[in-house]
Amino acid sequence: MVHEPDHIPLMIGMEKGWFANEGIDVTMIEPEDHFDAIDEIKAGKMDIAITEPLHLVEDRAAGEPVLGFARFLHTNGGVMYNKAKGIKRPVDLIGKRIQYQAHQG
Repeated sequence: MVHEPDHIPLMIGMEKGWFANEGIDVTMIEPEDHFDAIDEIKAGKMDIAITEPLHLVEDRAAGEPVLGFARFLHTNGGVMYNKAKGIKRPVDLIGKRIQYQAHQG
């Protein structure tokens, strides 16, 4: 199983028994594909998934009944822009072309 540095708090909590001490049974499951979290939840294989906020936005836009309730990963994306376009606040994005990186397939 491949782990990312963001998983370290979860791994330490499991190793130290912190979750078990609170009566929480935690098992780390690595989906087949990076984007499979929603499918794993719908199939009943997971109750909660740790995923990137961009995937949550995509799943909600597709009508999936998912809810984000906590921040875990520090990979919450970002916005890159050309300063010459005069963008200083979110409202300045109105009327601009925006690229969103979605998964393939």
